[in-house]
Amino acid sequence: MNPLNLLDAPAAVIKAVIFPFHALFVVGLCFFINWFTSPGEWWAQWVAFGMTIAVMCVWARALRVLVTTVGLAGGAYLVYRWWTGRKAAQRADFVSVDSLRR
Repeated sequence: MNPLNLLDAPAAVIKAVIFPFHALFVVGLCFFINWFTSPGEWWAQWVAFGMTIAVMCVWARALRVLVTTVGLAGGAYLVYRWWTGRKAAQRADFVSVDSLRR
């Protein structure tokens, strides 16, 4: 995975919210056109099938972005907790401010 693709992360999540509405509009329009042009033969079902696959792909991309973001934030939080914990002051080579007050 290219790390520069993470710059598009907010756009991927926004697209995952907006794209199903676009797909619903396109499928509805295709069913309307199909109903007027050839009501006996329903080809618009294939458009619906393809748009369903496209929506699932967009949702999978957004889920990957969210999992990556939560994973990085969780890792950063664990590093922060380890670095600033009470035992970190004992591991440090310098004298902590709390020990100077006593």
